[in-house]
Amino acid sequence: MNHVHGRTLDTGAVAASLQSSILESTDVNGFLVELVSNAAKNLAYDGKTASCGITLISGRRMVSVASSDTLARYMDETQHKVGAGPCLEAARTRMPMNIADIATETRWNVYLDAVRGSGIRSIFSIPFDVDGDAAGALNLYATVPGAFSGQVTERAHRYAHQASVSLRLAMLIADLTDSKQDIVQAIQSRTNITLALGIIMAQRRFSQEDAFALLQQSADGLDVGIPDAAERIIASVRDARDPA
Repeated sequence: MNHVHGRTLDTGAVAASLQSSILESTDVNGFLVELVSNAAKNLAYDGKTASCGITLISGRRMVSVASSDTLARYMDETQHKVGAGPCLEAARTRMPMNIADIATETRWNVYLDAVRGSGIRSIFSIPFDVDGDAAGALNLYATVPGAFSGQVTERAHRYAHQASVSLRLAMLIADLTDSKQDIVQAIQSRTNITLALGIIMAQRRFSQEDAFALLQQSADGLDVGIPDAAERIIASVRDARDPA
């Protein structure tokens, strides 16, 4: 856990919260709204709630998929219209981008000239992995300069890692539903995947990210889908507890 301004970032609690959001959301968009809302609260700076947005890019297409407030949406969408800025740079290069003060920043002049009247002074964008050719960035905005430094950025990196795993899981579940699988079966698959991740994390003391990677590896090794691999993990635990 990280201590920042007297607060801590409990990554286990974050993972549990995001998994709960996956279970309660009816689609990926609903989950993303919960994700940015949680990020804005968990990544507060000096006791102030950050504005947070998520940018996804695939090829030449870029979109702001969720925002914690209208200010974050404005900052993201303005950047997309301009076609350049810290959030897009983070997603494309897989490197974090930090603007300590837009009043003195010399990069991305067209974008920053467009948003200097917004009240935002500092920006921090953290890249995260998305399946396929898509890339993403978690974008944080603050109304004071120098808001994102030191342990605050470390908190943001940890949160982005957890969010990345949860987003891939949410997208997997969306694929199950989009493939016209029976909705009851899709919900059961969603629950089984979450339970299997919990089992792996408890048995091996893995992070959520490592647990998801192991589940995916297990599915590939068995030549089955992730829902089937999850069901087998749950069954193995049940059989161990209740031997015939």
